[in-house]
Amino acid sequence: MIVVAAIIERGGRILISQRARGAMPGFWEFPGGKREEGESDAGALRRELAEELGLELGPQEVGERVWRERNGAIELRFLRCRYPEHARPRPLDCAQFRWVRREELAAYRFPPADRRLVRALTGGGMPPQDPSRPSRVDRARIALNSVSSTTEVAMAKAKRERRTSIRTLPPDRVLGALDALEQAERAHEQKTREPAEAEATAQPASEQAKE
Repeated sequence: MIVVAAIIERGGRILISQRARGAMPGFWEFPGGKREEGESDAGALRRELAEELGLELGPQEVGERVWRERNGAIELRFLRCRYPEHARPRPLDCAQFRWVRREELAAYRFPPADRRLVRALTGGGMPPQDPSRPSRVDRARIALNSVSSTTEVAMAKAKRERRTSIRTLPPDRVLGALDALEQAERAHEQKTREPAEAEATAQPASEQAKE
């Protein structure tokens, strides 16, 4: 099972929330939750933040994975996120939330799987990325997420329209039309994703020079 959580730092303080129920009620954690089947890490985290704190993050506000832990069969992935402008978090599915300075994190009771990360943050590790200057890879990832979201909406609409038209065909032509529709959808999705994926995996020139 994969669990995703957000590292959100604003004004020198990090956002944490307190569990209201379930395992270890009363413990503090970095907000997030279980990734559902078919979700990406970023998609799951955006959903969990909306459900838990009412925070609506766009694709451009979910950054890179900065920490990973394993606790038995559970893998925890921590992603750096930028705080949405004019956001107002609310304790929708948690007991409460707080903005805490790094040096104050150790005073809160975190689950064992979070404690190495807490020590790293307390010691000044993982400095926040300048939100006004996302990295080249982050920009490519943002573009990829945006393309994926736009493609999914367009494809869903086109699929509905085409399937409606297929219902009017003679029975002996229906299977062929469905096969052609599925092939066209796969080809279109691959075509729209390739440029952003290539940008995200491209090695910066400065790193190539080092080699």
